[in-house]
Amino acid sequence: MQSKFKITEKQKELLKPFIPDIEDYLHKNLSELLHEMNLIISGELDENYEDTPNSIMLQKVYEELIDQN
Repeated sequence: MQSKFKITEKQKELLKPFIPDIEDYLHKNLSELLHEMNLIISGELDENYEDTPNSIMLQKVYEELIDQN
């Protein structure tokens, strides 16, 4: 499926456990996916709002998406 923005297969696979409907976002604007990712990253922080391995990985993908688009 052709996306409206640049996203690699690896990035899609990394996001799929957190955004099961990732394929739906490929037809939307990047800003909609980034907004959803912001919500998920916030939810992956620990009880003290510190980064976790998941939040760090998601933030990395978030920054990659911005850089490549």
